[in-house]
Order: sequence, then C-alpha cells, then structure tokens
Amino acid sequence: MLWVPVAYIVCSVVLVAGRGTKFPLGTGGAWAAATGFCAALSLILLFFALTKGDAGLVVPAGSAYPVVTLIGSALFLSEAITLPRIIGTLLVVAGVIVISR
Repeated sequence: MLWVPVAYIVCSVVLVAGRGTKFPLGTGGAWAAATGFCAALSLILLFFALTKGDAGLVVPAGSAYPVVTLIGSALFLSEAITLPRIIGTLLVVAGVIVISR
C-alpha cells in the first residue's frame, strides 16, 4: 500500500527531470511541497493504522479531519470560526462517534 506515496514521488521526479518542468520556487512552491509531503505521510499513517486496528474504527477517526481544517484555517489563514462552521464540525464528530460504535 505504500506504492501511492512512492508513485507521487516518482511522477514528480520524472516530470522535473524528464520534461524540464520547473518546480515553483518561493512561498507557493514551499507550500506545494509541504502539502505533497503531508498528503503522502497521511496515506502512510492511514495504512499503518489499518494494520493496527479495525477499519471500522480507523477510517471514521481519520474522517474527522474537518476539526483540523477548522483550527488550521483559523490559525494559518486568519479565517473566522463562525457558528455554521462549528455546527458542521460538531456534526462530523458526532457522525464519527455514531459510526464507531
């Protein structure tokens, strides 16, 4: 299952080396690289969690990412935490709890 992040890396290297594609430098390029790294790491950690626990518990817990998104958007993007966003996040958490039982 680790082939997905490895495939991301291989495709990136092929595009940069073989086709002359340039990696964007600066803040945008750094965020793009950080996003790709985090996406690959999240897949690796998901697969690792699936080897340690039941999919019925691991997948719903991993589906609670809107909580992290809400907090991250407030911290890094200075977005307002509004009542509809809080309600939506709480509904996701409630759904995870219901599915996990």
